Amino acid sequence: MIEVEKKEIKKIKTFLFMTSKGGCGKTLCSCLFADKLLSIGKFVNIVDVDANQVAQKWVNKCKDLGRVVSYPLTLKNSLNPNQNIADIRIVDTPGILGSYLPYLKKNDKDNLFIIIVGRSAESDFEVNEELYKDSDLDGFRDRVYFLVNSYSDSSETQKEYFEKLKKLVSDYDNVSHILSPIKYRWGDSYGYSDFLKGSDKNYFSKDSKNIVAKDLKETMKELLELAGVES
Repeated sequence: MIEVEKKEIKKIKTFLFMTSKGGCGKTLCSCLFADKLLSIGKFVNIVDVDANQVAQKWVNKCKDLGRVVSYPLTLKNSLNPNQNIADIRIVDTPGILGSYLPYLKKNDKDNLFIIIVGRSAESDFEVNEELYKDSDLDGFRDRVYFLVNSYSDSSETQKEYFEKLKKLVSDYDNVSHILSPIKYRWGDSYGYSDFLKGSDKNYFSKDSKNIVAKDLKETMKELLELAGVES
């Protein structure tokens, strides 16, 4: 029984959302992806190791409103034999260089996906360039994908840094490892500001008229393909 549980955890697909600084939208992106998975019937295990605990607060707020968004990895110690078990694990790491190391070491590389989140701006690009070139990622760089958050293609500065990002990954032959960027939405009536407050409804539910959810279609489709599930 114990061996089965260990095997189950080892083979589960794990997504590490990470960056080397705060304010990049790492937690927002990780929780959005979790809600997308939940909307198609997948069960997610959310691990929040960021000191701010924003992802865990989102989990707790949703639960308080009657919606479970995070599930256990095994039935061990569960009092409910009908408890659903997670299909995919999402880890929200601290915005500190090297914070991801424990997860690199304990996860099966073939089932590990590293999502580096950042805005297309000088400060974010510099820290994520350092992160991407970090020697600790040697041997794992083919598992790294970039997700640009709050992107505006009408901004020449943002387009400039997006091109720099393409050049960075092309130096490692990983040019296809840039996900479709998430559009700038802060400050308008369809922004993301309320998402992390929690809700009793899924952000991506089929009956939702959420314009932002539709904007995220390509990004979520690509993340789901990495997870090996269909939207």
